[in-house]
Amino acid sequence: MTEPDAAPPTPCRRRARSWVVFLAFTAAFAAVQLAHNTHLFSEPIYEDLDYAANSLLVLKAKRLELLHGHYSRMGFYHPGPALLYVLAAAEWALHDVAHVVPAPHNAHMLAHPLLNAVLLGAALTIVSRAAGLRAALAAALAFLVYFAREGQLNSHWFAQTFFLVYLPFQIAAASVAAGRSAHLGWLALTASLAVHCHASFVLFVVPISLYALARLWARGGFRVRPADARVWRSWAVFAAVVGLFVLPIVLHTALNFPGEIRRYVEQRRLTPPPSGGPAETARFLVRTLTSDSPLGWPLAAGVVAGAVVSALTFPARGRRFVQQTVAVGALSSGAMTYYAARGVDDYQNVYLGIFFGSVLLLGWALIAMRVAVLGRGPAWRAGSAIAGAGVAAWACLTGLFHNPYPGAPDVPALAEVVAADPRWEGGPPLMTVDGDGWIGAGALLVQLERRGRRPWLIDPHYQVIFTDAFRPDGRPISGLWQLDAAGEDSPAPPTRRVLARFRGTTVRELETRCPFGGSVPVGGRGRLPGAKPIAGWSFSDDGNLIPVRARAALLIDLAPCPARAARLALRALAMPPPNGTGQRVRVTVNGEDVGEMTFPAGPATEQGLVFAGDVLNRKSPVRIDLAFPDAGDPSGDHGPRARTRLSVVIGELSLSPAP
Repeated sequence: MTEPDAAPPTPCRRRARSWVVFLAFTAAFAAVQLAHNTHLFSEPIYEDLDYAANSLLVLKAKRLELLHGHYSRMGFYHPGPALLYVLAAAEWALHDVAHVVPAPHNAHMLAHPLLNAVLLGAALTIVSRAAGLRAALAAALAFLVYFAREGQLNSHWFAQTFFLVYLPFQIAAASVAAGRSAHLGWLALTASLAVHCHASFVLFVVPISLYALARLWARGGFRVRPADARVWRSWAVFAAVVGLFVLPIVLHTALNFPGEIRRYVEQRRLTPPPSGGPAETARFLVRTLTSDSPLGWPLAAGVVAGAVVSALTFPARGRRFVQQTVAVGALSSGAMTYYAARGVDDYQNVYLGIFFGSVLLLGWALIAMRVAVLGRGPAWRAGSAIAGAGVAAWACLTGLFHNPYPGAPDVPALAEVVAADPRWEGGPPLMTVDGDGWIGAGALLVQLERRGRRPWLIDPHYQVIFTDAFRPDGRPISGLWQLDAAGEDSPAPPTRRVLARFRGTTVRELETRCPFGGSVPVGGRGRLPGAKPIAGWSFSDDGNLIPVRARAALLIDLAPCPARAARLALRALAMPPPNGTGQRVRVTVNGEDVGEMTFPAGPATEQGLVFAGDVLNRKSPVRIDLAFPDAGDPSGDHGPRARTRLSVVIGELSLSPAP
């Protein structure tokens, strides 16, 4: 496994020069970004949207509890926590220790430009080693101008960060494929970081890495035992880095078997293909490749043609690397075509392929590198240096490097009010989220978490988005109070008071009390006064309670029962009928078994149970546990191993004095 290009005289000088180049490029890109974002050192920013969901994971990372990545809108977590640990380290260093930023999220926003600078520094160091410093400077100028116009560096949205992660991976893969074993460590780092970022990157990283490693092995004569000690060290670094990144994935899978693997498989099976044929797929590819440029196809074709010509005519030093960069870009394009056709559910979501724009940027960089090495005379070098400096200055001064994210400045005051409520002494509030209210819900949850307060989130979907720390399991409660974060289009349930309105979200304290002696409102989302589904329910039906497990539980903020005997009545439909008799429902009220009712197959019927009235007064709120022994019968569509175990659909519930 030989190095393809001429090397400097001694390994020590080579390493020193590489580190100097790396530090210089990293410092330059960091300085440009920080100069446009000095407000982050003085103006506190409080997160909402996806940033709030990520911050909740960052807090777990600071406690060294995090073993998975950020959430997906598909209901699972991405493979690894590397990016979140970077944010956690920044929060600890910049906010907790150095106190150079006024709020934790400011540290997160600074971590992104610093990480971007490191990734770009790594990419340009590889280019410098493979094709020379002039080529690396030309590539750096191409990067700078591209980002100045397109703005990927002015965002801390993870979708934009993926662009910066995937770019150096392709460059590292091209260098390794060209025969440079010294860059195995960079390949391992960028490939592993990409896989941690997003599950779909497995489709890109694995085949491209295997291609690069196979090319490297072939150039070394397919030796099993490299003779050079430096090559051994490079492989050792490769294995160590990959092992470090694989470790949290293995631990999470082992501790939560099968972890996210089952969700990935299920999602792959259930994701509907995108609407449209090959033409729509091609249009999506061009939109993501060109960052939705109005030039579209002509721009893509022109850059591809220029990159190919550059690769064919590049000088001897670096030619193999440049050609392999084109090859890696082609492999990325093939993987992206497959991903767009089979893995993207909606072609309107162009953000799903933002990272594919890095292939176009590679084409621009190759063209710039070829122009930079056209001439070797002093006049050419001086002229190109002056022109490059002028373009760089223009890009630095006018580029889109400022991060305009305002956050949610009103949330800390709301969090102070909620956190100071004396009812926390008896137990946490229940919290529901509806529509676009998730934007403000995350902002409030982050601020409450930082104050040591955790509400209950009853909808499992939001327990994925905002972490499982907000599950209601096992926490005491001595009274029921409920917060609700809802979007502007959400219907307003009965409300005790409106706590705040911000960023299209209304936060309310809802009415929860039900009178004894009649119907108790039911609904799968738990926003109505009445039965609050806390475990074992579907949250897809606003008008019914649908259990999806063999056991389910409700809380009811019920007025005291004055009667000696009480009657619990349920009106329900047995579904699917497991046999000819129907579905049994076993009922426990405040820890006491009060009996069993059976719902026959066919139309919905009402069934009831009578028990001592003082059972309802033992606890407030009243807890009703329901068991469904016939759920998931093998004769039905949902077998005993199914995650969803349907039994009955409850349309009405009442608690009244027994006649």
